[in-house]
Amino acid sequence: MGNFVSKESLLYFKQKLEAMFARKEEIPVNFSQLNDDVGYAKKTDIIKKVSLLENDSRYQTASDVETTISGKGYQTAEQVNNAIISKGYQTSANVQSSINAALADITGIDFKVVSSLPSTGVKGTIYMLSNSGSGNNVYDEYIYLTDAKKYEKIGTTDVDLSNYYNTSNFTAVTNSEIDSLF
Repeated sequence: MGNFVSKESLLYFKQKLEAMFARKEEIPVNFSQLNDDVGYAKKTDIIKKVSLLENDSRYQTASDVETTISGKGYQTAEQVNNAIISKGYQTSANVQSSINAALADITGIDFKVVSSLPSTGVKGTIYMLSNSGSGNNVYDEYIYLTDAKKYEKIGTTDVDLSNYYNTSNFTAVTNSEIDSLF
């Protein structure tokens, strides 16, 4: 048997936490409310632009990096993309186009109850073949794979929820249980 936390339990828990910790009004929210007793830098002392810093370690700028890469003969992203395409590899647009073409004939999914699977199937149809089950478990589901020229079982109509919890397996957390946390 498990427990769940109700709205009332959460409200009680919140009240316990508020009693235990400082109120928001007691916490400084502005820099001016703090005492600078150790000499930390003030907001006005902080440099906000990289261009105002001295580049004494000779860090490279974006322009320096681009010049170095180009000087070494490395290719740009566009050049790499063109080289890949020229080798016959597919771009994401090519893949999406192929998927769209494969799905073009399907305007929806059709379910057909059959006593036996037909010799060939129709794209977009799920065949419901009667099995020996009862209640909600009376069909096995198949699709026809046109390239492989065979059927593939994709599931069954049986739904077993016996190992799942439902609301009768839980009780509300009590205030005394919350008290025991503190």
